[in-house]
Amino acid sequence: TDPAPPPPAPPPAALPQWVDAAIALVKVEGDEMAEVMPMEELVYLHNIIRAETAELKKAAGMLASSRGARERRDIAALIQRTRSLRSLLKCHCKSEDTIIFPALQAKGVNLLADTHLREHEHAAEMELVDRISHQLSQAQHFTTQTGAEEVWSDMYAAILELVQAVEQHLDAEERTMLPILNKTFTRAEQRSLMWRSLRQLPLVVLEHVFQSVGASLSDKRAALMLDNMRLAAPEVDAQVLGIMVRWALEGRSKLRAHEREGDSSKDHEQQHEHQQQQ
Repeated sequence: TDPAPPPPAPPPAALPQWVDAAIALVKVEGDEMAEVMPMEELVYLHNIIRAETAELKKAAGMLASSRGARERRDIAALIQRTRSLRSLLKCHCKSEDTIIFPALQAKGVNLLADTHLREHEHAAEMELVDRISHQLSQAQHFTTQTGAEEVWSDMYAAILELVQAVEQHLDAEERTMLPILNKTFTRAEQRSLMWRSLRQLPLVVLEHVFQSVGASLSDKRAALMLDNMRLAAPEVDAQVLGIMVRWALEGRSKLRAHEREGDSSKDHEQQHEHQQQQ
């Protein structure tokens, strides 16, 4: 007897109706979003890293410029923010070193010199974050004692150095690496690379990433990203995909609630001005 045919591939995971509606609009309208390649979604992740470094710089600057007592809870929050950024950077660098660069090399793209440069950048960034963490650990033990100002000044200088290094790193990737990725890989291959890169992130980092992405992207951009994930995720990752989608939707719900609050506040102000005019 002939062997039984293999079972059919499972259908893509279901997504909210608005996602499919947005995808259909992009295809029907011939929208410019239809030309966006999956690997360009790396920019969304880059922007989250940029936002994290900006918040770290802002929070550290406020503490470094304080000439009096510094609240320990503020220092603890800064330490936690530094740890979160370190985790995000480490996973981002790991996905480049273990997924993106090997995939390019497998395609015959010679990036030996560039790979060595990136590895050096990654090591330097991790060293900077570790130095900042050490300085913060020292700083929390003498918030008002003699010598504290020097420690805070050195720590803030290291954070400024880190912010500059990360920005240069991300800019270089977007300027030189993305065009190579778009030229080298098909859409399907790019979706797979993006999914594998996302799976490098711990769940606690993924939650932050997808809530941020969900809250910051337009409907079309969010829909395209979720659709790419749906097409790339293997069946074994169906549960993880569902969790990521839920986090993205939570981010969008928070954005909508914030917008409604803003509209309500604006309406209230307009009514108050109208009453005063009367």
